[in-house]
Amino acid sequence: MSNLVKIRRAAPAPEALRKQPAQPSGPMPFAQRARRLAVLARERLVAPTEENIHAVNLAITYFCNSRCTMCSIWQIYKEDRTKAAAELSLNDIEGIFSSRHFRDLRAIALTGGEPFLRRDLADIAGYFLTTFPSASLAIPTDSVSPKLTISTVKKIVQRHQPGKNRLAISVSLDGLKPSHDRQRGLPCFDKAVEVLKELAPLDLALNVSFTITAINAADLLATYRLAKSMGAS
Repeated sequence: MSNLVKIRRAAPAPEALRKQPAQPSGPMPFAQRARRLAVLARERLVAPTEENIHAVNLAITYFCNSRCTMCSIWQIYKEDRTKAAAELSLNDIEGIFSSRHFRDLRAIALTGGEPFLRRDLADIAGYFLTTFPSASLAIPTDSVSPKLTISTVKKIVQRHQPGKNRLAISVSLDGLKPSHDRQRGLPCFDKAVEVLKELAPLDLALNVSFTITAINAADLLATYRLAKSMGAS
């Protein structure tokens, strides 16, 4: 489990919860259950200190070639191209992560945007795999440029041979073809399938990410079965 947060010992329920009337028997409505969990989280979770950073989610670019209906990241550089100049270079990244505060790093996620649009992604991934030999590395992809994704992943595997325990690629698959293409804002379902098929034989952990919305909720189980059939874990 990640040490992004510390869990305090169980404390008495917050006063607001203790004053609530007894709940009727039977399942609690989802919205009410979510509110109760949020209250408990605020009471019992504390922020990490700089001495115990074990997991990092690093957005290495906001360039994105998807046009997702549930996300606006792809609009950031479209609206203001000058913001791209603020992206961290590989040298910047090496400088930041040379800090002693990252010495016990166990999990790194390189996110975006679409991480595979970084021309130096293989070098960035190589830096983390080499510098933090006990850490796992996860990289998501929208698969809109399948040849780029496949060639970059193969380059990382060939150079560093990280294995399933250290490298995970997560392919966005937001439903079956009509739902996926609608939610992603362009026709890219077949490209995601291509990436899954090409990466399945490699020595890495292959995952599928599914963002649930009203567009694709009905496809959840069918998408899970499809992903499993193509070798995703």
